[in-house]
Amino acid sequence: MSFRYTEAIVCRLPDDLSSKVDLRKCRAEFEEYITVLRDAGVDVIELPPPEQANQSPFVGDICFIINGMAIMSRAKPYEQEMAAMIRTVLKKELDVPVVEIKEDGVNIQGADVIFTGRELFVGISKFTNEAGALFLANTFPELPCSPIQVPSSAGDKRLRDYVNMAAPGIICVGGCKDSQDVIKRIERQASYRYETITMPNEHSAEVICVNGYLVHLIPEENVFSDKLMSLLKKGIEMKELTKLSANFSRLTIFLNKSRLKSYV
Repeated sequence: MSFRYTEAIVCRLPDDLSSKVDLRKCRAEFEEYITVLRDAGVDVIELPPPEQANQSPFVGDICFIINGMAIMSRAKPYEQEMAAMIRTVLKKELDVPVVEIKEDGVNIQGADVIFTGRELFVGISKFTNEAGALFLANTFPELPCSPIQVPSSAGDKRLRDYVNMAAPGIICVGGCKDSQDVIKRIERQASYRYETITMPNEHSAEVICVNGYLVHLIPEENVFSDKLMSLLKKGIEMKELTKLSANFSRLTIFLNKSRLKSYV
């Protein structure tokens, strides 16, 4: 597993995105992000903005893909239109097998799930529960699956607000105490050993490894270890969009079509 992707699904930002942000600036940041993904060789599929009011653009909350299988969570009212578009693209255009969570009491969000290439870490948070972690463990019995408690003080934060895969076998960790607590829990429960890189502040850990690129947030104090010298570093400006969520990976569903499998 080398974090190679052929496609990415995103959603264009709706006109009623949020009164908390400058929509023009958000769209400029979003376009910069899409350009970086395309530079990395990813075919970016842009869904139209939802027509219904107050729909979420965070496609990665609704769906994520592991080993060629898409997992779709139960969409909330503000995600219904987006979920329908994602389902159509996955099934009809990309021919991706889809498992939909329909059971009551099973909650999972994509930003609480980290796939290292060899095992799964599932954040237990406001958005994902133990039943959700058990669902993933049963869906992927070939992969070790460890529930990781997100700090109780986290509020609306998810697992990937604290840690992310920076490269195969390397985890990028924020510098705050909560991030350090999370990585200690991961190290205790992991089935494999990982190297870690601790960043200067919490949001520095917001990274995406894709096709030899390490996409990270500016500011300039991001200083990456020589462990990542083989990756092309691409800093992106997300000052406006991160007012809605510090975890910009929530904007994206990544897929490698060469890894698609047939599931019964």
